[in-house]
Amino acid sequence: MSLNRLKIIIISLSLVFQVQILSAQIIEDVYFVKFTDKSQTAYSINNPSQFLSLKALNRRLKNKIPITSQDLPVDQSYIDLVSDAGAKFMFITKWMNGIGISSVDPEELETIGNLPFVESVELIHNNLSVFGESSADLLKTAVISNEVSTDKTDQILKSNKLKNNELIANLDYGFADTQIKMLNGDLMHQRGFLGENIMIAVLDNGFLNVNNLDAFDSLWFNNQVISTHDFVINDQIQFNAGDHGAKVLSIMAANKPGVYIGTAPKANYHLIRTEIEGSESLLEEYLWMCGAEYADSIGADIINSSLGYTEFDDVTQNHQYSDMDGNTTIVTRAADIAASKGILVINSAGNSANKPWRYIGAPADGDSVMAVGAVDENRLWTQFSSVGPTADGRTKPDIVAQGKNTAIIENNGSVVFGNGTSFSAPIIAGLSACLWQSRPDLNNMQIKESIEKSANLYYWPDSHYGYGLPDFSVAMQIAQMLTFSEDKKLSLLTIFPNPFINNPKLIVFSSTHEMTNMTILDITGKMVISSDYELHQGLNYIQISNLNFLSEGMYILHLKNSDQNLFSKIIKL
Repeated sequence: MSLNRLKIIIISLSLVFQVQILSAQIIEDVYFVKFTDKSQTAYSINNPSQFLSLKALNRRLKNKIPITSQDLPVDQSYIDLVSDAGAKFMFITKWMNGIGISSVDPEELETIGNLPFVESVELIHNNLSVFGESSADLLKTAVISNEVSTDKTDQILKSNKLKNNELIANLDYGFADTQIKMLNGDLMHQRGFLGENIMIAVLDNGFLNVNNLDAFDSLWFNNQVISTHDFVINDQIQFNAGDHGAKVLSIMAANKPGVYIGTAPKANYHLIRTEIEGSESLLEEYLWMCGAEYADSIGADIINSSLGYTEFDDVTQNHQYSDMDGNTTIVTRAADIAASKGILVINSAGNSANKPWRYIGAPADGDSVMAVGAVDENRLWTQFSSVGPTADGRTKPDIVAQGKNTAIIENNGSVVFGNGTSFSAPIIAGLSACLWQSRPDLNNMQIKESIEKSANLYYWPDSHYGYGLPDFSVAMQIAQMLTFSEDKKLSLLTIFPNPFINNPKLIVFSSTHEMTNMTILDITGKMVISSDYELHQGLNYIQISNLNFLSEGMYILHLKNSDQNLFSKIIKL
């Protein structure tokens, strides 16, 4: 066993985290048993290091997030009493204070429902039967797929020495070039922000062949895969199924210069399987919640979820558009809880715009979730990208990125092009990690705000693009100025690029909602352009377009409101 995989096992075992095995073959219905309290738990909020990692505790400390009973593990004595009634465990969730069980015996369910500490018993999946392998077969497959030969390890060592040097010297994105440069992610990378020291938890359906593909070599060589967990079978990820998650991961983590570099090649990753192949039910929302709880407990900074829930195999469980209000579905409640713990939650908006459903799904409807829609390589909205608003009238999606003809790594190592908001979300998640690296003192909602305010439609959002395409070079400027405090009504914080070729950008702070006039003067004092802009209270992003007619040289930019005049030198190349 390689050292990096040993490290993953140690991390998984060193933290108290309640999970149970989802049996390899289950024909019973699945129920969620909600408990009334945690009064008999063996853990205390005064000793949180028993159930939260140091990184999770530091995140709470930095953001002044209290430890509450919601963080406590579920009462083991309640679990034991439910077990005594004959039910089989499926999962445990501390945030909703309950467990998943499987049963076909009405008397068992009645006995469990009558226990004094049981608040409710709810059916969440009918007749689950999705696994054809026995437990022994699954274990054998896991051992085989997790082994890396000595020859393979030597190849990784050699190839990554070259790859890391190339990454520093020359960011040749290969096929990923358009989708990164569309958002000016390359300008952030050039300043050395590649996601280092930021942890991204990827919740998906599995990560087929990620342990063998050259594009992911640097993840293993640099120990950037911190942990893995499969909540479907309660084991480490086996890398023998789930190509969707592998493709999503490639958009962030792949590092093969000249062929493909992802949006956060230096970030650390937790690979988490919560999705069941060939099945759609409320059970998956509960497993998503288990994955989010795990991500929180181990200290993840960002959750990327290219998953969404609207309609199910059992139509009686289907959500309605009215449920997309940010407060109703289990998975959205879980996502917002994760955000309340300081995690930046990024979710695909959905691919239903050209279907009867049309709207964003859950958990993209969460008010603290950054929902990502899709555009094509020409920055135009794609007809499949789910639309907003939410049922309670909020702007969704929040932003967009390339989700049509998106370059991804296939499970055989080749580069292909795919469609879906599943692929636009990880573009944003990876670049968000790089942005956060540039301002690690900010919290998750400040990072979200910086990204949204950098987008080209921030003051004119719609139901297709949301706030639009973010500009991460602008987001980095906004993040640097986000805690800015100024007594003056109007402040010109930055002009960039300066010198400029055509379209300089301004970040202006205004203490009130007002109009301001911008004038550009040549060195003789002659006015060459004048425009009026509406400023909103707080930070404002202004892009000045069509200055290619100006001759090279120095100019004076003049901002004026009712009682202030600001001047700055700009240079046209």
